Amino acid sequence: MELLKVLDSLSISAFLDKSQHDKLITVDQHSHVSDALQVMYQNKISSLPITKDNVVINSVDMFDFLAYLLELWDAEKIELDTSPDHARILPEIFSLGQKFLRHELHELPDSAGNEVLAAVMKEETSSRIIRLYGLGVHRIGLVDFHGSITRIVCQSDVIRFFSDNLQMLGDYANKSISELNIYNEEELYTLNGDEPVISGFKMLADNLICAVPIVDDKGTLCGTLSISDLKFLKDDTMTSLLLSARQYKDEQSTKIPHTTCTHNDTLASVITSLASTNVHRAWVVNEQQQPTNIVSLSNICNFISKFIPEE
Repeated sequence: MELLKVLDSLSISAFLDKSQHDKLITVDQHSHVSDALQVMYQNKISSLPITKDNVVINSVDMFDFLAYLLELWDAEKIELDTSPDHARILPEIFSLGQKFLRHELHELPDSAGNEVLAAVMKEETSSRIIRLYGLGVHRIGLVDFHGSITRIVCQSDVIRFFSDNLQMLGDYANKSISELNIYNEEELYTLNGDEPVISGFKMLADNLICAVPIVDDKGTLCGTLSISDLKFLKDDTMTSLLLSARQYKDEQSTKIPHTTCTHNDTLASVITSLASTNVHRAWVVNEQQQPTNIVSLSNICNFISKFIPEE
């Protein structure tokens, strides 16, 4: 495969010419959680560098917000029952929303999320990015000669690049994901659509996963609950945490699509689908449309990284 030769001759800057985010999007340390969620929603991103006096000092991601939200939920001792009328706990939900959305970012407790950030010089070659993703890095910060982060490179950037350059994958592009064994090896959790959405968010936090397929009573896929769905929480939507997972998704003004594939779909078709929908995963479904596995951006980046020798 000529992949290594091409990537070793391609600068990161050239690699990212078609990236969606050419500027570094940041948020001030004194901004509220609600401000950060709005910025993430508007820019379709799931992490933000935090600045102090216009200098990046930290970063925040959706796992940080989720961990804090669940911490507050437990502190408020909110308990759901089977009754559709949750009027009795609305005061607790209002208090939860005020504490969560008005919290300043620099006061957020550290979470045990799965965010892994690496820093590289923008003059390095693209093969460096692929190597890092193969090691489990989720985002890369490009730094200048002063050590300042100038922008973030995410896995979606890589997938979009290969979607535009499928020929670089050679014969592997037309092989099935089953033949290439590009799967997530961890257990696949599912969430019944009738379960409270807060239970789904707890599932994400407890298992350090970014998304879970929503299924009906027959196990048929009917949606996705992603950690990115937290972006929809505002003052007037906090009570949506009391809804079922299916209702929560139905009430979102902007639907986040989900992508599916089968074991027989090719690597090229999966990459193209992920790039066009701008989602981070494809659920692998059987003939009954039941999710059986997942192909994530991390899985694909890890597969490609195998063709990049270690430094």
